[in-house]
Amino acid sequence: MLGTTVSHYRILEKLGEGGMGVVYKAADTQLKRTVALKFLSPHVLGSPEGKARFIREAQAAAALDHTNICTVHEIAEIDGHTFIAMALVDGCSLREKVVSGPLDPDEAFEIAIQIGLGLRQAHRKGIVHRDINPGNIMVTTEGQVKILDFGLARSAEHSRMTKDGVAIGTVAYMSPEQARGEEVDERTDIWSLGVVLYEMLTGQLPFRGTGDQAIIYSILKEEPQGMDALGSKVSPEVQGAIAKALAKDPGERYQQIEDLLVALGVSVDVLDYGRPRPARVRVRSARTRRAYLPAGIVAVALLIVIGLYLSLRPRPPSLGGKSVAVLPLENLVAEGGNEWFSDGMTEDIITQVAKIKDLRVIAPTSVMKYKNTEEGLARIARDLGVGTIVTGTVRQAGDRALVTARIINPFTSELLWADSFDNARGDIFAVHTEVALQLAGALKARLTPDERSRISNVPTDNPEAYELYLKGRHFMTKREPIEIRKALAFFKQSIEKDSTYAPPHAGIANYHITLAIYNVVNPEEAFTKAKAAAERALSLDPNLSEAHTVRGAYEAMHGWDWSRSEREHRRAIELNPGSAWAHVWLSLHWRTRGRMDAALAEIQLARELDPLSGLVNSHLGMILIALKRCEEGITVMESCLEMDPYAVIIRMWLGSAYMSHGMFDQAIAELEESRRLAESDEFGLTILGRAYAFAGRRAEAERALEELHAFGSHRFSPYGIAAVHASLGQTDSAFVWLDRAYRMQDHWGAMNMAVDADPAFDGLRSDPRYRAVQRKMGVDG
Repeated sequence: MLGTTVSHYRILEKLGEGGMGVVYKAADTQLKRTVALKFLSPHVLGSPEGKARFIREAQAAAALDHTNICTVHEIAEIDGHTFIAMALVDGCSLREKVVSGPLDPDEAFEIAIQIGLGLRQAHRKGIVHRDINPGNIMVTTEGQVKILDFGLARSAEHSRMTKDGVAIGTVAYMSPEQARGEEVDERTDIWSLGVVLYEMLTGQLPFRGTGDQAIIYSILKEEPQGMDALGSKVSPEVQGAIAKALAKDPGERYQQIEDLLVALGVSVDVLDYGRPRPARVRVRSARTRRAYLPAGIVAVALLIVIGLYLSLRPRPPSLGGKSVAVLPLENLVAEGGNEWFSDGMTEDIITQVAKIKDLRVIAPTSVMKYKNTEEGLARIARDLGVGTIVTGTVRQAGDRALVTARIINPFTSELLWADSFDNARGDIFAVHTEVALQLAGALKARLTPDERSRISNVPTDNPEAYELYLKGRHFMTKREPIEIRKALAFFKQSIEKDSTYAPPHAGIANYHITLAIYNVVNPEEAFTKAKAAAERALSLDPNLSEAHTVRGAYEAMHGWDWSRSEREHRRAIELNPGSAWAHVWLSLHWRTRGRMDAALAEIQLARELDPLSGLVNSHLGMILIALKRCEEGITVMESCLEMDPYAVIIRMWLGSAYMSHGMFDQAIAELEESRRLAESDEFGLTILGRAYAFAGRRAEAERALEELHAFGSHRFSPYGIAAVHASLGQTDSAFVWLDRAYRMQDHWGAMNMAVDADPAFDGLRSDPRYRAVQRKMGVDG
């Protein structure tokens, strides 16, 4: 055909040939441009099915307008020749690039991400490509990726295509369901992209064999060889992302392509709906195993990429498409009255949504940062890393509660659902249930019968009991002792109205354990009360996640029944997967057991759910300090203080972090400010005493000890006093107080002795008495 003219295209040269047809370079004589023409192969020209498939390619691709999808200009049939005219890509196929071996990891990631962005556009149009492989991917000379050949693409509603029992597609890149000839959806493209990425990074296919049937057997029955064994140096996180993309069960893969993109480090800006994508995608800088860069360089890098979990500020959660933020309901009561009710309604809706495992909802602490804000919804969604926003209003009017709620796509302003409710005060739980169920429907979340039952549960029919509970919970969120004390009275009044209402019992349990942990009251007495209240709550409602959390916290911090602690925390998360604090407490359990890898993983999950919480992030900082990763821990802790500059606990822990890194002047300044803000902080004084000792200010350290000894025995941590003595070189006194820490079941002692990283005891660890205390506490590994 060279030199001939078809329609207004003059054939210039042959570019390639495949099973579906031949591709030529041609000159468009009308628009004066060079294009690629793909002609249907003669052996399929007479097949109605083949011709229909060919036309589908053009129709599918023509419907897509994206920089990573090859543009289709037209489809035509002239003089028996059926062809597609498409943009000519100046570059080479990905097949040509990988044939010589693995690509540079940065290049491989950029190509994979651009493929993913193109597929994301196709999937949003309901189109599944079904044949992603290196032969269908072109890379321009400027590094731009173009997806070709939607010849196998079909709308997601009609995605089965087999002929005589043979699956259509390129065998080595087929998903298991495609190889079996089953219905496929966008998850088959996710699998194929996983195969392509594996091949780019290792130079080999994950599923191999001699002949198609052997390859299909490998796809269906075998697991890929480990990438490390093939010489790949990519990080374990990236290997995990590829493994998830290659899960044989589609339900265990990433469910949307954007989930995989986020796992590979795509900036949230790139995923904004309708925003132009930069020519070169910014990707995470630690995909490969490299030595640590200087802290200043890392700090700059982390401000412009996503994916490093040790960012200067908490990263937006990688929650994918089924993620939501319920913004604070606007209180329409004049002059902002009954704030506790509007905030409580917001938190209860979040709690109900969080019970749906297939959804991820941002915790109240983070969304409350946007109360009365003028920030745009798209900006809020980017900050929190979510794809859906719930907004609304609430107003109490006599015995009724008037509520509006809207589910919105923040990037397109599309209203997904809206409704208004005029409910009697006693029927307010119906609002929580309806919003949660509508969210599940709008985001196509899987909802189990058990989840539906728990969401629809009505915990009390007494509106006064509910409102008193909301008031108590409102004061518990203040987290400062003087405010927290106000909560107890409201919880008790709620129980007086309805003694069978479980949440206020859990509130009392949380109240007591919070004060016990920070030694505000006698820990022994407070822990006992917390346990009793939690057990009462569970006797009324065994499915109350908050009560399981407190029960597990009791065992981790005081009862030292480690198996019970783990069991309770896991149950709390099972009942409420979206509870950030359930994950925080499980992290603390693992820290007390010395399992720092598990502790770090759990606190990361909590951080994804509550990214703007200073307290949640400060737990991450403390874990990093315990792991001797002091510079990273300090960076995280300093960002926590920016979130909540008046939080005494954060300042105290930041001072501890400075001390662990030898920054004694900074530690002392922070700890002294913590004591000033708290007016009286005996536990902080145990840390300040150590800082004085390390800084060589012995007289001040001794005065701190005298002040501590003057308090009642319940007002400080025996472990903390032991640490001050140890810092001063007073070994025998240190062991006296360590023994007292064991006998008093000092929770701080158990946690820190398990981690075994406190610099105060560096000179004591070789002493047999130190190991003896660890063994008695049950934290010696």
